[in-house]
Amino acid sequence: MQILGRKANIRVIVELYNWCEPQIIRLAKATGFKGSEKNAYILGILKTLAERLDQQRTDFHEANPTSRALVVNIQSESDAWFRQNYPITQKGRRARIVDVAAFSQGRQDGNKVSVNSASRQVNGVGTLSLGTSEVLPW
Repeated sequence: MQILGRKANIRVIVELYNWCEPQIIRLAKATGFKGSEKNAYILGILKTLAERLDQQRTDFHEANPTSRALVVNIQSESDAWFRQNYPITQKGRRARIVDVAAFSQGRQDGNKVSVNSASRQVNGVGTLSLGTSEVLPW
């Protein structure tokens, strides 16, 4: 897996992954699903997590209107770097969900995955401080 962004943002993503992955594995093992069923289940969990994180971002931006300017600037910076380093790209195909029942169960169980551990919050607001916002050497 490759992550594009500023060093501090990448560290947050890695921290979030390290926090969520064991929870997802535990839930998947508890179902007894194997193979494509297990994959569909995990995709369902990830779909729900993505929606929850998008909602958190929307809520944050609504509460902090000036935060959007920074996001747009970082997104523009990332897009420019990506176009320069990967000029020939195309969109990939979307995966077809083979087991709808397992995917649906994963969608429901995605709400069981904690993304805001109280022990990982700073000042009770769910902000994780991981250092400076250095730019990766591109």
